[in-house]
Amino acid sequence: MRQTQKILTGIAALLCASPILMTACANAEKTDALPSVTEKETKSAVTEADTDNPRAAYAAAAPAVEDFGNYAYRMAVLKDNALVFKQVGYWTEEQNGDTLNDAIYLRNRAVEEAYNIKLSLIELEDTNAVLRKNIQASDDFADIVFPSNIGELMTLAQQGCFWDLNTVEELQLKQPWWDQRIQDSLTVFGQLFCITGDIQMRDELREMSVLYNKKVYEEYDYPDPYEFVSNGTWTWEQLSSMVRDVTKDLDGNGKLDVADKYGLISENIAGWYLFLASGKDVIRFDGSTYIADIQNQQSYDIFENLFKLLCDKNAVIIMDDGTHANEITTVDIWTEATKIFSENRALFRTGTFGDSVDLRDMKTDFGVLPIPKYDESQDGYYCMVHNDSMPLVIPTTVPDLHKTALITEALGYESMFTLTPSFYEVFLDEKILRDEQSKAMIDILFDSKVYSLDYMCTITGMQTAIANIVSTGKSDTLSSKTASIQKSAQKKLDKYMKKFEELE
Repeated sequence: MRQTQKILTGIAALLCASPILMTACANAEKTDALPSVTEKETKSAVTEADTDNPRAAYAAAAPAVEDFGNYAYRMAVLKDNALVFKQVGYWTEEQNGDTLNDAIYLRNRAVEEAYNIKLSLIELEDTNAVLRKNIQASDDFADIVFPSNIGELMTLAQQGCFWDLNTVEELQLKQPWWDQRIQDSLTVFGQLFCITGDIQMRDELREMSVLYNKKVYEEYDYPDPYEFVSNGTWTWEQLSSMVRDVTKDLDGNGKLDVADKYGLISENIAGWYLFLASGKDVIRFDGSTYIADIQNQQSYDIFENLFKLLCDKNAVIIMDDGTHANEITTVDIWTEATKIFSENRALFRTGTFGDSVDLRDMKTDFGVLPIPKYDESQDGYYCMVHNDSMPLVIPTTVPDLHKTALITEALGYESMFTLTPSFYEVFLDEKILRDEQSKAMIDILFDSKVYSLDYMCTITGMQTAIANIVSTGKSDTLSSKTASIQKSAQKKLDKYMKKFEELE
């Protein structure tokens, strides 16, 4: 729900005066949490709402406003200057003319004024280590934290470090400013310890996608790729049929290296997220038990087909397989991948949507596509979100859960009308993406998020095995590796899940 309404709210939302303050005035008599509207009612409201006032559709679901007496609300995030859009969704000291910076500032000021609070940012060298240390010491150090690694986050959750957000009544998790996909995927035995949504854009930046070079694409007179996506025929077979046409030894040295031209630039984990793009996974929940489903014939066939291309080093360049470490001419392998692509020496590149930011100054045009379906019969596209997408948690050490949760809800709600439209503006109006069709593509992309519990938490070992096969190119080891993993996978999964059962 969250992403399908982003364009409907649009840039016009930025023009609405005193965002949450308008809600505060309208609900001055209300001190209790406002009633939620159902998903069906929300859809109807969006359809019928006055597009000049996108907030009108959500008036009944807007968070209640209370005076919190100058409370200091603290957001803790990873300190890393290398992060794309370093402070997206968090905090900034002042306006500076940058679209996202100013949207964050205005969102935060609206919430501060409405609730009589002061927001602040705590930057940590290691969010997970600080979480563990402070929570074990019962130290109230932050209201919300954006841990850097979901796998470690879930381990901390097993230790009782975070509130089960499904039990926090102030959070209206079915509303469109929260992302239901992460809730569906990372809820374990009814317990949910992390959420994301419009409150920050890190999950969008770390979603897997396909970039395509328009100049190279046009050289081969291929049909419009946007049409493939729109009519549901953007598949692995379609992508594969193009890749082998393009790869060439440009310098004539008899081998493929970073100086050459490729149909596809990819990475070791591509085998995993291309498998997830089929809509399948190796862990499933039958309503009472989590089952490790490793040696499934259908899944085996999918992997085998994916490896026909991914393991062909004469067709695809796998940037992190170790082959090209001594060849790079830039600071690292990922910057080298950007160089190859921007110099029109690659047709496709699989990676995160955030990779497009590095192409802002690319002279020729490029486009973004979702990860292809495995086959046309699928009901949609499935694009994995990376382990470092940094959803938020609420530590069990917060002194006033009601206060923390209501402010968090307000930040999420307000972000849908300020931060999210600004994010779209940066990519569409400020020309990171350069054509009208890109708007539809990123809507499809953002509506197709997948969070893989096994990938995030490395439970069965299957994702590691798949990455090793892609890295080495030894696809003939698939059968033996899956057989070996199946023997211990269920036992590992049972042990992992038991820790969550014990929390209930």
